[in-house]
Amino acid sequence: MDYNDWSALGNDIRRMVDDAVNSGDFRRLDENVRRTVADGLENLSESLKKGMGNVTGRKAAPEQGVGRPPQGMVRPSQVRTAGGPGRFRDQTPLFARTFGVQAGAVALLAVGCTVAGGCLIALLIFLIFYLAGMAGNALAVMTGILAVILAGSVAVTWIGKGLLGRTKRFRRYVETLRDRVYCNIDELAAQVGKSPRYVKNDLQKMIASRWFRQGHLDRQETCLIVSDEAYRQYMESERQFELRRKEEEERARREEEEGRGLSEEVRKMMEAGKAYIEKIERSNDAIPGEEISNKISHMQTIVERIFERVKEYPDCADDLRRFMDYYLPTTVKLLDAYEELDGQPVQGENILNGKQEIEKTLDTLNLAFEKLLDSLFEDTAWDVATDISVLQTMLAQEGLTEQKLKAEEKKG
Repeated sequence: MDYNDWSALGNDIRRMVDDAVNSGDFRRLDENVRRTVADGLENLSESLKKGMGNVTGRKAAPEQGVGRPPQGMVRPSQVRTAGGPGRFRDQTPLFARTFGVQAGAVALLAVGCTVAGGCLIALLIFLIFYLAGMAGNALAVMTGILAVILAGSVAVTWIGKGLLGRTKRFRRYVETLRDRVYCNIDELAAQVGKSPRYVKNDLQKMIASRWFRQGHLDRQETCLIVSDEAYRQYMESERQFELRRKEEEERARREEEEGRGLSEEVRKMMEAGKAYIEKIERSNDAIPGEEISNKISHMQTIVERIFERVKEYPDCADDLRRFMDYYLPTTVKLLDAYEELDGQPVQGENILNGKQEIEKTLDTLNLAFEKLLDSLFEDTAWDVATDISVLQTMLAQEGLTEQKLKAEEKKG
């Protein structure tokens, strides 16, 4: 059987496979392929008997692949898998159509297996001839040719099997995504029964082949993102997160530098004050009322300024004992109680009265905290008053006060 015969055999099998794939009817595919291969092997046997001594060395042509690249694009709402349609709100094209790749993979697999089977049978016949003492140069040449064809057919079979498996996994990935534009790789790995590392490499190949038209992996390579818009949002959130992280690091560095000159007691007081401020802020976020929100915001501002004053003048820390031991813990309890009352679905008389009492108490606490903040500036105010008094005395002694200047003008 020469190269043209092998090529005709391969074309016949490929045509049968294409017809079966296009029609969806595989019932007679196996029978037709078996009959074609049997006829080919019969012709091979006859040609061996007739042309044992007249074989000329022909160089076998390379096996022609029949795999086709992904064809066209399909909108997400049109993608169908074994589990049903993959429905997406976004109508942007996200996935390639892999039907052509699947058909090509089936064809490669069928042709590779068929040709490999035929080569094995032929080599078995040659072995019988060899054992029967009918070996010759022609038999050796034919054996070499068949060995090359066998190797090529095995390679084609391997390629076809790999492509077929990849198209099946691609459909599973799309099915797992459903109406999402991102999915964790661990979830995809569980769906296809592979390791996350294998799935990550698999997805990278599919993205490179444009099966995922807008496919990306996140920076940690732990999540598949199938929309350019979603990927842009992810990158923006990553940028914002990085900015916040740097700001937090810078703030922590400044606080560490500022705290180096403070005593251990004052540092602990500042840390506790920071925790109270964060708690007040969280309560404000959780309580929706505008009026009480303004009161809580005002309280947060006062408390922040109190601790800023202590940071600048650590000697003020002794004046905050009652503030730290009683007033702030009580404030937090009141805010927690208000948050619980405000979250009740039915606002009865007792709940409303309780909320009103807490609001009035917050007003009282704000006045008390304002007075406390003002008292922390008492020494500064006293120093300023002293400086002003000394300055006025010196101006008077130098004759530079307004009354002295007017008196001298009258004399002149």
